[in-house]
Amino acid sequence: MTPFPDFDSILANARYFADNGCEGVFLNSMVGRSAELLELRAYLFAHVYRDPYMTEEEYYYRMDGFLKAFYGDGWKSIREYIDRITELGNEKHHSFHAGTSGYYDYEHIREVIPAFEKLWNEAEAGAKTPEQLEHIQVSRTSWTYLKQCALYDTQFKNGTDEQKRAYEAENQKLVDMIRKYGIHIGENYDGDYDLNISINPENWSN
Repeated sequence: MTPFPDFDSILANARYFADNGCEGVFLNSMVGRSAELLELRAYLFAHVYRDPYMTEEEYYYRMDGFLKAFYGDGWKSIREYIDRITELGNEKHHSFHAGTSGYYDYEHIREVIPAFEKLWNEAEAGAKTPEQLEHIQVSRTSWTYLKQCALYDTQFKNGTDEQKRAYEAENQKLVDMIRKYGIHIGENYDGDYDLNISINPENWSN
């Protein structure tokens, strides 16, 4: 569920393999439905590993084309989100299997919540078909998951009773979206875990 901040390195990684004579790669991924922009990443992989020496302009042209087709008229808001979440996710040194706090500085995430909520609201408002709206809502759950992870200490653990109730209500909305769309929240999640709305979502799949 954690937004994976690799969109600024996908092309560079493909070039690295090509420069070193690699004849093939195995691109591992999640099974089932993912909220973490998996469709976009798969589309980009399909292009960069056929043409690892494309320009950055072409790379981002292809990204923008996919976003417009998949998400609709609000795609530019999602592109801005991608650029900014990628930057935030590269403030730390992390591994692929790091926990959410291993990728992101939660204080910095809390600072951008109003701006990022606005971007996702704009994206949803731009949807012209039920399919586009569903695509946006599924992808948004990844951001909501990160937001709730970042807010746990301030809003629930150390929050007022009112803040705790609001936090649990937002966690419940997140759980409802995960179940509505059958989203996998981790490699070992099969949909049967008890997603406790009173704990940090980072611990849901542990």
